[in-house]
Amino acid sequence: ILTCDWSSDVCSSDLDIGANIRFERSGIYLNDVHFKRKHSDLTLQGLVQLELNQWFYDTISSEIALTAQSNNFNFSDFVNSNSKTSAAPIAGKGHISWTCNNLIYEKNKIQALNMNLHFNPKQLQANLKMQVWKGALGLTVQRTSTPGGYRYVTQITADTLDVRTSMNNNNNWNQEVILSHQISGRLSGAIITQWYSNVSNVVLDTGLTVWAKTKIQKGQLLNYKPLEALSKFITLKDLKQVVFSDLDAEWEVKQSAISFHKTSLRKDRKSTRLNSSHMS
Repeated sequence: ILTCDWSSDVCSSDLDIGANIRFERSGIYLNDVHFKRKHSDLTLQGLVQLELNQWFYDTISSEIALTAQSNNFNFSDFVNSNSKTSAAPIAGKGHISWTCNNLIYEKNKIQALNMNLHFNPKQLQANLKMQVWKGALGLTVQRTSTPGGYRYVTQITADTLDVRTSMNNNNNWNQEVILSHQISGRLSGAIITQWYSNVSNVVLDTGLTVWAKTKIQKGQLLNYKPLEALSKFITLKDLKQVVFSDLDAEWEVKQSAISFHKTSLRKDRKSTRLNSSHMS
């Protein structure tokens, strides 16, 4: 058994690292490993088990069980926003959990983050719950190995999220069908996406598939062109600014087109149906 305490400001004058680690034949025990940089902090506890060959040159397999906590964490303190990520294969298996009271990711301020990550050489699954955009968000991401790449499936559950805030903070979610200044309200519902990529995380020609069933309450639509199709029944002036109590939509993205199905807009007691498709 070997136990060591270590602290350093290695790599950067504003990065503090401290560690209390115990080395045993059964594995490496992280009793207290902490990082602090600027206003961000991260503390780790857990066990890393490594099974090595007899010459200690190559790692045959590993198993990880880690718990992490942060009070404040800003991704820009540790990750370069210009850096590119790749989907590296996973050599071992394990579980990592992380709780964070206050998280900043680009323009998004997240509270009460709870993340659980399970992984093995064939599959990775992450489950996240958080308070963001004045509501609650749940996210499940599953990555499965395929010949020459990966298959991704994500499921998002939303509870009264502020639509305009989420779009303002994330570049309109990289789409131009509807812009942040054209819509407001509180979003609830579920969105499921699927796509395939190569090992470099480049999306393959199969493209992105999305299915969603959402509801926006107490909102507005401003200068939204698909509504102009209703001008035969409602004056165009009234369609420029539509205040509604509920906007229910079942929609999908497939083959580079967004299609709306079973869409209904309610203003007080009146209800209007709208079906349309738009190329992205």
